[in-house]
Amino acid sequence: MIRPIRSYSLNNALMIIFSLIFIGIIGMLSFFQYGAVAADQQGQFSDEISKTDLILNHSVSVLFEALNLYDSRYDYEMEMVLSRLSDTYVSSGNDISQINLTGFKEEIAPIFPGDVDLYIINSSNIVEHTTYDPDINLNFNQFPEFAKSLSHIRNNPSNPRFVADQWVDSINTPGYYRKYAYYPTPDHRYILEIGVHSDEFWQARREIFSYEKLGRQILEINPDLVAISFFNKNVDPISESGSPDHTIENSSVSQYVMVEDLNSTIRSVFAKKKGTVQDTGLYLVDYQFFTIRHDITPSSSEMNVGAVLVYSRANLDRSLSNYLLIHVCSTFFAVILAVLFAMYISRYISRPLEQIIEDIEQIARGDYHHSVRKTGGSDIDRLGHSVGIMVQKILYDIEIIQSGHEEIAAELERRKAAEEALIIANNKLNNLSSITRHDILNQVTCIRGYAFLAENSTCQADNVLHAQNIQRISRLIEEMIAFSRDYQTIGISSSSWQNLDKGICDAISGPFSDRISLQTSGTNVSILADPLLQKVFYNLAHNSLTHAGPGGEKILISFEKTDADGVIVYEDKGRGIPDSEKELIFERGYGSGSGLGLFLIREILAITGMSITETGTYGSGVRFEIRVPADQWKVDPDT
Repeated sequence: MIRPIRSYSLNNALMIIFSLIFIGIIGMLSFFQYGAVAADQQGQFSDEISKTDLILNHSVSVLFEALNLYDSRYDYEMEMVLSRLSDTYVSSGNDISQINLTGFKEEIAPIFPGDVDLYIINSSNIVEHTTYDPDINLNFNQFPEFAKSLSHIRNNPSNPRFVADQWVDSINTPGYYRKYAYYPTPDHRYILEIGVHSDEFWQARREIFSYEKLGRQILEINPDLVAISFFNKNVDPISESGSPDHTIENSSVSQYVMVEDLNSTIRSVFAKKKGTVQDTGLYLVDYQFFTIRHDITPSSSEMNVGAVLVYSRANLDRSLSNYLLIHVCSTFFAVILAVLFAMYISRYISRPLEQIIEDIEQIARGDYHHSVRKTGGSDIDRLGHSVGIMVQKILYDIEIIQSGHEEIAAELERRKAAEEALIIANNKLNNLSSITRHDILNQVTCIRGYAFLAENSTCQADNVLHAQNIQRISRLIEEMIAFSRDYQTIGISSSSWQNLDKGICDAISGPFSDRISLQTSGTNVSILADPLLQKVFYNLAHNSLTHAGPGGEKILISFEKTDADGVIVYEDKGRGIPDSEKELIFERGYGSGSGLGLFLIREILAITGMSITETGTYGSGVRFEIRVPADQWKVDPDT
């Protein structure tokens, strides 16, 4: 009577032990698998947001370029009209009071569809004379970047220079969109402006290219994206329809974000020119900032765009809840099966228990590559084989998930690198194409002109002058070709650490040893820069000898530490740079020479994040400050 009781107790004990073991294994494996699935779902959610951001960035860039191309429809007619108005200004003795703008407007009105108005902007960037009464005495200095563009147009040495603008909203008449263009007078005193309004053209433009339409297209890409709105720098929603009800309170994103938070965050994004992301729990609010290239049109700086995208977590939470329910149900049925199986093995297996428990415990500790040993019992061996299959399936699922994450991360990196490389290549190709197609051909035209004059002249003195001009222009072409060669090589070779003192000596002391008095101070440091760094100091020294006048041969180069950054200071004792030209000298084509040296310097430095400014006092020589980021300079260990 005692033996059956003991056997019954042993079977119960074995059943409880095996049940607990299998329940623990199943629960742990289920937990791991659910964690992997949840991480994969979270990763897919984030990846889809990243893809949407990439598509939005690309789409906005394409929209910028498309609008600029579409807006050039009336450029030829506007240039023709402004050229005629400039001739009228000259024939009036440069006296705007002698110009009948109203009569001129009536004369040119048939050329354009819709309304047309004329403006005369004085040197203070104020509308002094116009056919559009609401804009009389309009002061553009309230828009600093735009006022700077106007000053550049007025003072451009290549005058006359026609500049077309985009279709923009009227300042004093909101919702009244017009196409503007500008033309400086030959004496640089005024800018002649024309504005054209056409409901038909504007309506067609709005139907083809609009932020509202782009927003609807982006919404269709990502099912988690529930709202998107575009804003201008005044935190007004962008609406090409000009509806007065289109305010921030009525924007599509305002139902998900408090208006006060939306207003303050958008202003912060425009101020910092950098996007941000806010997580409210139920929603992910993505703030994006897009900068229009300032060299496209004069109004580009006033038309930067911000976007607010609201992503809902509802689909993600619903998917995770479904997966959790599936895992709970699967675990529950697995536990029942485990108990039944434990009851079975507790009755028929006793000897191999210790061995099988050891194997399973090792697997439970995370050693999924461990295999269950054979015990000689067919039932336990089958169990060991099943556990091995289960573990291999888990390993396979984990590898698939990890591989998917790695492939997505690698693809995003490849796309980012390709996009950055494409932007750099396009910018360099555009600049090189501009030089070879425009600047050099203009100089060749001049050479042909002087050659024609020499061929038809019988005066020896005139022929000598024509030959000198041809030689001068030939040297300019050589400089342009040399610039193209140097500019093309920027960024091709990787940046390297270079001793600043040696680079200065190689660039200046060798080529200008008999013409320049060079002093250096604190330059025994190493700089991480493009291999063309020596070209920077060579061009600065060449400019001092060529343009600085007396004292330009006395050059001092020093290195200073300010906070964490470093500053390379280049000075000479020449005449210096007027305050009005301190920014213009770095633009390509500016100056009495080829206008390429300082532009090339800025491009070389920008490759490694360095910047250059001119801070000298006019009349006391130049002072160029080259700011070097903290992680791109170090004290030379040999000093």
